[in-house]
Amino acid sequence: MRTKAPLSALAIACVLAAGALAAGALAAAGAFAADAGIHFRRGVEAQETGNWSRALDEYQAVLELKGDDPAVYHNRAIVYIAVADWPRALEDAERAVALAPREGTYLVTLGVVLMGMEKPDLKRARALFIEAADRLARSGDAAGFGNACYNLGVIARNGRNFREARRYFELAFKANPDDQRAIDALSAMGVSRPWPEE
Repeated sequence: MRTKAPLSALAIACVLAAGALAAGALAAAGAFAADAGIHFRRGVEAQETGNWSRALDEYQAVLELKGDDPAVYHNRAIVYIAVADWPRALEDAERAVALAPREGTYLVTLGVVLMGMEKPDLKRARALFIEAADRLARSGDAAGFGNACYNLGVIARNGRNFREARRYFELAFKANPDDQRAIDALSAMGVSRPWPEE
């Protein structure tokens, strides 16, 4: 298990909020739905407080009670990102996308995982972020769209394509004016005003 501190912090910031949003995605079905829902909520609460071990236990309980659930795999992937267990994060993120391929937030999480792997797959991550940005924009999910754009900016900046990086960071800021990551990225590029002139 390899850690990459800057990306781990980035990954947690990018997707922790998305994991909390996935709490509403748990569908009630069967005799164990109430128990599964309780475990899911406990998992989200543990995840939000950084109790990674408890979150994993609660999400595992949901899977045992309910079977495959894309929201559970997605949230578990976020926990694995937080603890830098990239192989497990990849497995769960891919599983979430396979079960809910139209969910833009899951695509963002998979892209973040691909960026954090020991051998990053930036080409695939970029394609996922572009697809996610399109889906999230069409669904009106400004925070998710901003996350996708921010990560596209990171890839562009790391590839020394500063014009593209600036454009994506500005889109991230426009989607969420409180996104300190986008403001900091633009400031680091020498942009004194992180919003485009109208």
